[in-house]
Parts: sequence; structure tokens; C-alpha cells
Amino acid sequence: IRPLVRKQVSNLTQQAPKYFAVPASTEDEDIQAANIAEAILDAHYREDHYKQELQLCVWWGSICGSGFLKTYWDSKVKDSAGNTGKFVTENISPFYIYVPNLLTKNIEHEPYVIHAATMSVEEVKQRFGVTCQPNVNASLSILEDQFLSLVGVTRDRPHNECLVCEYWIKPGKFSLFPNGGFLRTAGDQFISFDEGWPYDHGQYPFSKFDDVESGRFYGEAFINDVVPIQREYNRTRSQIIEAKNLMAKPKLVAQRGSINPHQITSGPGQVILYTPGMQPPAPLQLPSIPTYVETEVER
Repeated sequence: IRPLVRKQVSNLTQQAPKYFAVPASTEDEDIQAANIAEAILDAHYREDHYKQELQLCVWWGSICGSGFLKTYWDSKVKDSAGNTGKFVTENISPFYIYVPNLLTKNIEHEPYVIHAATMSVEEVKQRFGVTCQPNVNASLSILEDQFLSLVGVTRDRPHNECLVCEYWIKPGKFSLFPNGGFLRTAGDQFISFDEGWPYDHGQYPFSKFDDVESGRFYGEAFINDVVPIQREYNRTRSQIIEAKNLMAKPKLVAQRGSINPHQITSGPGQVILYTPGMQPPAPLQLPSIPTYVETEVER
């Protein structure tokens, strides 16, 4: 399965994506603005490790069915020229994206999207200026930590990171937030709330890539069709190896009382003493492996 996943990721990311910006009109100013937009996107792909993030996104989609990219404006990051503020694209694990309606395929139709992540206490204080109490373990994923809490399993070691959640609420979906909003929490601390949608385009900053369409929010991975074949392949190989081991060290057939079976070992060059007048022990003849079993693995 691993070579199949690597091949698909390579096929889908070996060529750089082509960007096209459509001018708002036929005026020279709009045409020039569209050309500048294409140049900016091309530079973003070459300079900001966008290809690595895209490969991770495709990799998640190949094994989980869906991959996510998050593109947002970070006002605290400096670009190569020293200017403050740039838009950032990063891969997001599908286990860190939460939506309320799993029957909706398009993420833009969701009333809200939650992006969860874990950060150290120092990172939360540096980025957001608040001090939070750790509530998750860095060695566990968010899904594992929530599952252990659900089944009542407690960890002996103390928590060492904070669960940071971003809540993106679309306008017109909730009466409490008619204009939409953006909330952020860290552990049990409330960090910030911005009323209204932060971007003029009105879309979520998340892009979803499905491997195989499922008609639902999360797609399906092609390896779902490969797993049964892989299991049968492993089972057939195990049977061949087991038959090979039996033929290399076959069982012995001996008359009752002719030998002491407890004295027989698997060491080479052993002398087996048997009772005179009885038949000496002989290896048990096993049927050879059918040809179709060996060709089954190749097929």
C-alpha cells in the first residue's frame, strides 16, 4: 500500500499548479493587476514551501479520503523583503477539522468550522498574550486524548500543552452572530472574538481535497479498495512461509516406544537412538505447495 500512496502523491504533485487571474474588465489597469496576481501566486508556490504543504495535503487525502489546506493572512510574519504581513498556506490534518453537518459535501455550506490544534503554554503566551492551563498531552493526538477522556481513562503524567480552537462562523447562520464571527480559545481561556467575516471573499480559509467522491463531507481513500487485497496477500504469504518451515524441519513418524521424543531437539547433527528391532523414525511426508498458491501472490 505504501508504494501505491507514494506513487499517487507523486503523480498529483509532480507538476506545479497553473494560476489564472481573470481581469475585472478590459482596461489596461485591470489586465496589469491580473498579471501581478498571477506573479504573486507563482512566487508564493516557489518561495513559501507551498509544494511541501500540497504534498502533505494529497498524502492525507490518499490515506484518509480528505486533505485540507488553510490559507490565511498573518500580520505578524515578515516576508523575505522585511515587510510585515503575508498570506500563509499550511496543511491541516483532517482530524483537526470539525464541522456540524457531515452530509454536506461543500465546506462552504457548513454553518461553522472548528480548527483545533495543540500548542505549548509558551507559544500561546507569545502569540496571543494569554496564559492558559495545559489540558492535553503533546504525545497524544487530539482524537486520542478525547477518546481516552470519553472512556474514562486517565493519564498519570500531567498535561503539557493547550488545546487551541478557532471557530469560524458564517454570517446569517446563528441569531447570536447575525454578521458571523471569528472566535479563538486556548484551554479554558477565551482569547478573542471578531464580529463579522474577516475576509471580503466571504469564504472559509480552508480548501478541501477529496481522493474519491463519497457524496458526504469526508471523501473516501482509494486504499479502502486495496486493504482487502493486501490482507489476502499477507495471508497467502504467511501460508507459504508456514509450509516452507514445515518442509525445512519436518515432523517425525516413529513407532510407539521406539524413541524418547523428549530427547529430540532441532540442533543439527543430532544422533537419534531408537529401540532395536523397531523401525527407525522417518520424516513425515508433506504434500508440496500447489503451483496456483505460489502464482496467486504474483498475480
